[in-house]
Amino acid sequence: MTIIFSHNKKLLDQLTIAKLQLDDYKRREHEMLAHLGRAGQGICKLNHEIGRLREENEQLQDERKMLLEHIERTIDEQKAPELDQAAQVLKEVSKLVHQWGDETQFMSFRQAKFGLIERICVFIQKRESLPS
Repeated sequence: MTIIFSHNKKLLDQLTIAKLQLDDYKRREHEMLAHLGRAGQGICKLNHEIGRLREENEQLQDERKMLLEHIERTIDEQKAPELDQAAQVLKEVSKLVHQWGDETQFMSFRQAKFGLIERICVFIQKRESLPS
């Protein structure tokens, strides 16, 4: 009987140790699950923040596009009168050159060239003296 009692005592001790180890594993598992839960919440928050930043980035891209379009329109609107004026000047200078060609058929090239330069200078001076 003593042998059985001794053997049962050893088994009981082993069972107690196994129970303590199982309790320890359960406690660790519970801690790990809690840690994973917190990590999961952190990941959810990060995903939410990423989504918010993507939306903000899209809005900023749209605003950037609208600003660029506005700048282009503004530049075009400001250039248009200047381009029209430059085209008008070119037309008038072209007329002067044609008149010069007709009038200078019998002049030397040097005389004709200086005559054209003089006419263009006079034209520019008249143009600059006009009120805008």
